[in-house]
Amino acid sequence: MNLQELKEILKRSEMWLNREQGGKRADLCNANLKWLNLSGAGLYEANLSRAKLVGTNLSKVNLQGANLSLANLYKANLSQANLVDTSLSKVNLEGADLSGANLYKANLTGANLTGADLIWSELHSANLVMANLTRAKLIRADLTRAKLRGAKLRGADLTRASLAKADLTFTDLTGADLTRASLAKADLTFADLTETDLLEADLYKANLNESHLGWADLRLANLTGANLSRANLTGADLTRAKLNGAQLYMALYDDYTIFPEGFDPKQHNMRKVD
Repeated sequence: MNLQELKEILKRSEMWLNREQGGKRADLCNANLKWLNLSGAGLYEANLSRAKLVGTNLSKVNLQGANLSLANLYKANLSQANLVDTSLSKVNLEGADLSGANLYKANLTGANLTGADLIWSELHSANLVMANLTRAKLIRADLTRAKLRGAKLRGADLTRASLAKADLTFTDLTGADLTRASLAKADLTFADLTETDLLEADLYKANLNESHLGWADLRLANLTGANLSRANLTGADLTRAKLNGAQLYMALYDDYTIFPEGFDPKQHNMRKVD
């Protein structure tokens, strides 16, 4: 596809958006759009499946409802883009800039977001099942009610992120930073939180059943009403953590586990590991 053909497609797309005669929804399936500047282009509900968008500038572009499945967006600029209800399943977004992007209810199933910048992004109710978010920057991102089952979040920065009521079952959060993050009523069943930083995190009524919290930093964390049954807390630091009404039946601990002052693990039917 040459630039003239691309300009014609974008022109007709703009006409389609304005409901003008002769307009047509943009079809850029399999198109090679590497390193182009498409900022300001009208791509609402466009078909960009399997498109090559490596390094492409899509900053502030309206891609609501578009199909970007299996597209290659390696290091693309999608900052402040409108990606509401967009299909991004199995897309490559490694190293992409999605800061401030609106991904409300977007489908990111199996997407590769390794090292992506998602600071201040809107991911409320987004589908991130089996997505790879290793080392992703998610500072202050809104992941409320997001589906993250089986996702990889190793080393991700989720400082002050909102994960309230999110599905984090079977997720790998090893070494992630969740300082002051909101995880109220989140489901973390079987999640791996080894060496995770949860300093002052809000885990009110969170489900941590059979999760792994070995050597996690839970100082000042709010675990009021949380379910920690059969959780592994070996080496975890729970200094000044709130454990009122928490369920700790058969949870594991050892001599390196630090509990709040006056807390007796035996009274909660916890099991010490030698």
